[in-house]
Amino acid sequence: MIYLKVLDAELRKLSHSKGTAKTMLCLPLGRAWFVAAKLTVSALWFLVLSASLLAESLLVGAFIGLPGFSLPLFLDTCAQVLIVAAALLALAPAVAWLALASEGFMAPTGFTIFMLVVGTILGHTDWSRYFPWSIVPLVTGIAGPRIEHLGTESYAVLAATFAACLAGAILHQQRADNTQ
Repeated sequence: MIYLKVLDAELRKLSHSKGTAKTMLCLPLGRAWFVAAKLTVSALWFLVLSASLLAESLLVGAFIGLPGFSLPLFLDTCAQVLIVAAALLALAPAVAWLALASEGFMAPTGFTIFMLVVGTILGHTDWSRYFPWSIVPLVTGIAGPRIEHLGTESYAVLAATFAACLAGAILHQQRADNTQ
């Protein structure tokens, strides 16, 4: 019995100090599944946060007694929030890819802030429909008058950005060296 406890303790120490536990648990799966799983969890969290934002808005409006609630207005607002959430989620693989490539959080944070500024500036031009990071400011009204409906070109740009950056993140993970 004592031998098993000592062996268990040594295996635990080895698996955590050398990083072999993580490698042994993750070895049977391809790295693309980890990228997809992380983006799926992020999307689910984003959906939960968007739903809680809508619920909180309803509660605060009812608490302070805002007049003029109507179901069509609420449903339109829900649709707009979902469009903005989908547009933001379509841009998430670009930030994920940069985080993987830089192995940190400063580069993706700087990239996100820079793209927000560039997207807001380009939001005042005719090119805004074709630049992925200006589509969200157009829909929300940050870059000027709010656009009610996006054109198909904007959806195509968001889909292409999502696909290209997701492919880049997956390829980066598949070619990355596992040093542990």
